[in-house]
Amino acid sequence: MKKFFKNILPFLFKKERKVKGHRPPDDDEREFIFIWYKKMEIGNKTQYTAKNRTKIRAKSREEAVKKMTDFALRKMVLCIHEEKDYSASDLGQMDAFFEQFNELMDKTFNKNKR
Repeated sequence: MKKFFKNILPFLFKKERKVKGHRPPDDDEREFIFIWYKKMEIGNKTQYTAKNRTKIRAKSREEAVKKMTDFALRKMVLCIHEEKDYSASDLGQMDAFFEQFNELMDKTFNKNKR
């Protein structure tokens, strides 16, 4: 009988649905938005990864930075490939692309240093 009414009047039997990842707001917490990237110095070269934007809810900036650091480190994976898997032209194209990218990152972040 319950199944019959459930089919006819489903709105009476709906369960409260929660959005995945949703957390009820805490009065003490504020939202911090960070732009972050990875900077790696190898020899006399500095290389950057693409920038990311992440929102963090925390009670203080220090707590937000700690949460952001934990989040970023959990997401990073070191990928290692042998050079023989790539042709010389592929490697040359990748090097040229990353040189342009890193020059642009240098200009962007050196211009915006505060």
